[in-house]
Amino acid sequence: SLPESVKCPDISNESVTGLRKLWQDPTIKAAANCGIEYGLNENAIQCLKFIDVLTHDDYRPTADDIIRCCAQTPGI
Repeated sequence: SLPESVKCPDISNESVTGLRKLWQDPTIKAAANCGIEYGLNENAIQCLKFIDVLTHDDYRPTADDIIRCCAQTPGI
């Protein structure tokens, strides 16, 4: 996990609510399934999928989380 000295920016409740609603939209999920065709970043899709986990007060990133967020996605 990250050291205590590393601070992540806060995200507003309105933004979290908006992201949840966005991910519930079937059109967004369909677009995410065709992400490469639309040039969608895999990391952004992961954030939408796991928005509830990522925004929980007790969330601490795992080593896998850090690797995933730093991994470059192949370009088109």
